[in-house]
Amino acid sequence: MKTSAIFTLAMLMTALPALSQSAGYTNFIRQTLLGTSPPLYWDVSVPADGERASLIPVDVAGSRYELWTVKSGTPLKSYLLDSAYVSAFAPVASLTIRTEDPWPGPIPRTRADRPFEIDIQVEGMKKQACLPSMLAAALSAMATSVSGQVIGMDFASDYGVFSLGSVPGLPTNYGGLTIRHDEPDFLYIGGAANQNAAAVYRAPVFRDVDNFITGFGPASFFAEAPNIDGGLVFSQTGTMLFTRYSMNEIGQVAAGSDTMTISQPLSPLGVASSVGSLNFIPSGFSGEGDMLVVSYNTSRIFRMPFTEDNGVYTFLDATHQVQISGGPEGITHVPIGSPVFGETPHVLVSAYSANAIVAYELDADGMPIPSTSRNLVTGLTNAEGAAIDPITGDFLFSSFGGGNQVYRVTGFIPEPTTHGLFLISMAVMLRFSRRR
Repeated sequence: MKTSAIFTLAMLMTALPALSQSAGYTNFIRQTLLGTSPPLYWDVSVPADGERASLIPVDVAGSRYELWTVKSGTPLKSYLLDSAYVSAFAPVASLTIRTEDPWPGPIPRTRADRPFEIDIQVEGMKKQACLPSMLAAALSAMATSVSGQVIGMDFASDYGVFSLGSVPGLPTNYGGLTIRHDEPDFLYIGGAANQNAAAVYRAPVFRDVDNFITGFGPASFFAEAPNIDGGLVFSQTGTMLFTRYSMNEIGQVAAGSDTMTISQPLSPLGVASSVGSLNFIPSGFSGEGDMLVVSYNTSRIFRMPFTEDNGVYTFLDATHQVQISGGPEGITHVPIGSPVFGETPHVLVSAYSANAIVAYELDADGMPIPSTSRNLVTGLTNAEGAAIDPITGDFLFSSFGGGNQVYRVTGFIPEPTTHGLFLISMAVMLRFSRRR
């Protein structure tokens, strides 16, 4: 059912940057319908001032409106000027920022080397049951005081961490997550993690014009993943592999299936119980083609070879292992050439018990060197999972409890081939002002 009213957006350009009123800029409003799967969006060109009615009605789940301006030239440069959520119920939130920074300016300022807190008070939620799932989940997550996430000193000038909020419709607690190279606009993530009824869900990804992820659409069931923990990957054959806690096993779901095909115990292969996460070693790194498996309980990392037969993987005895710390629940490789990391190979580890994301250099065997650990992000709660966005190179992780949210760390370089193809497709899409 859709609302009968047509919403009108007024653009008060006096409150917007002057660039949106200059020659050479084209303004448009993007309306995203949040009640569809995948979400539908519609772009409408608008003048520099005045009013224009929405061309399509607002669904019960609501719509997100974004005001963009695009500068002509090569390459195109886009700027997000403002955004708003429109629904039958729109609660008002007030924010109070507490920071240790002594700056006396009118707006509190946070620092990369010091923690901060944000108190959010929400009013006007008279009919909670009628709120769209996305808004309800976001407000629920924000309604309590949360500690700020802090980028480590070595990385503060090049990287930033952002909460992307909760995934609408995803059962808690959150488990491992990944984005497939052949489906860059969908997030795969474990729901009801560590439970026998756990499963992997698929949610549309919202991106801004610069391709950075800004949020997610409603999650839908993808496949059973009983007792999934922090590890979730897809092989080149399309097989889904995930870690199972606390039975210390790796589960597999064959391509095209939604039930577990096989689950292999790891204790007989030398992996200390119980496993937390896993990831393939990518091309260009020592040990490429093998699997890195991490034990949550013992904070040990294992390198494991395997064989593959018709999409089913059989893991062999661990050939290398190393002791780290922090209760690892996610591991992934840093894109080579990223700021600060340079050409030295590194991995990022989601340290659940340490409430941090930790970077390690790799040795000649492709294993982390414990003495090289550096905190990329601190101030987290139950960091879980680890993945790289194939479009932007951003590092993604979730939280098991702790608000059950997804986070991204921006500053890494993207994968050139995938990113280039995506930009070409975006350039073609920008030629159309009306989309379905």
